Amino acid sequence: MRLSRQFEKALIYATRIHGGQLRKKTRIPYIAHILGVSAIAMEYGANETEAIAVLLHDAVEDCGGAKRLRDIERKFDKKVARIVQGCTDTDQTPKPPWLERKKATWLTFAMRRCRRNSCRLRTSCTMFAQS
Repeated sequence: MRLSRQFEKALIYATRIHGGQLRKKTRIPYIAHILGVSAIAMEYGANETEAIAVLLHDAVEDCGGAKRLRDIERKFDKKVARIVQGCTDTDQTPKPPWLERKKATWLTFAMRRCRRNSCRLRTSCTMFAQS
């Protein structure tokens, strides 16, 4: 896949908005995470739109909430913004506690799978949400 200037623009954008952030409990620049996830996505067949969204996947929850999402849509497009929104577990500032966000995200994902597949996880999903 040949990457366009739009990918380069997203890479610069991600680098700037996450500038100064470090991985939790390390001195590793946060952009290392962004680059790593993007590389994995492309190795598994992500197209350029998806690769751009991966570069921006933490932008909303870590760098400005709903306002950031609107900026991403304006600068990149609705498809990218929709993917980023799907990867975002909150746009609230300050963010709710980590476990609360992850439970809600997991429950949403699991319930979608349950509805799609009529799976037996529905009871487990409900129990997880109540814990």
